[in-house]
Amino acid sequence: MDHRLFGGVEEICRGRSGTFCGSRHSAEKFCQTRATAHPSVTEPIIVVGPGRCGTSCVAGVLHHLGVFMGSRLVGAHPSNPYGHWEDYDFLEPNAALLDRKMATQEWERKVLSLIESRRQLGIPWGWKDPRTCHLLGRYLEFLDAPKFIRCVRSPREIEASMVRAYSHCGWTQQSARAVRRRREEELDAYLPWYQTLTIDFNDLRRHRETTVRRVIEFCGLALATKAQFRGAVNFVRPSAATFPAPLPPLRQAPRRSRVGQSDSRSK
Repeated sequence: MDHRLFGGVEEICRGRSGTFCGSRHSAEKFCQTRATAHPSVTEPIIVVGPGRCGTSCVAGVLHHLGVFMGSRLVGAHPSNPYGHWEDYDFLEPNAALLDRKMATQEWERKVLSLIESRRQLGIPWGWKDPRTCHLLGRYLEFLDAPKFIRCVRSPREIEASMVRAYSHCGWTQQSARAVRRRREEELDAYLPWYQTLTIDFNDLRRHRETTVRRVIEFCGLALATKAQFRGAVNFVRPSAATFPAPLPPLRQAPRRSRVGQSDSRSK
């Protein structure tokens, strides 16, 4: 199997292309409105899971609760109509390393610089990128006390969703199972040693308010406003998103930009 299957599911299907959708504010303006409320926050909230298990939804929830998830985000697609919420600043070096297009030392330099710049924001921050599963050991060398939100779903549902979303790229039940197992193994190896909140995607959709409150408590977001809480709850769709097949290709990935264009939602 192509090693890239373990690197980035979406990258294989769309050939490193995507659409831009991010915060309406630049990182600077985002910080200006929140920095005074969270002066001591330095470590990230990292959303992880094998894919097709609600990670995009949870990342979107964090955004609505005031967590900075990036200003250049992979946008919506029929397979994920409310946005992927993947930060290009993390996605691009991760994909390059896993695709063997970037040397380890260069990846370490880019990622360490990125982490240090996010720490300087002084606000809650984090990221979501499925490739992180394969790079946890490397990332943990740069982090002191990260918090993980691990999204889970039944293996059957994950694999079926992968096949539905990526069958036009040649995905089969076998390849979907291989990706899921590899990523789960990586998470099982590292997460027991770190603060981790486990969220079942189906429970999130059935018990939206309760689950969002768990996220707020775990992440220490006690200063989240009622409007932010309601926005996060309403962001979660009670039922799974549907999409047609085959899926159309995404537009070309954007150039670097600090200003987002629109908010989007997760699956």
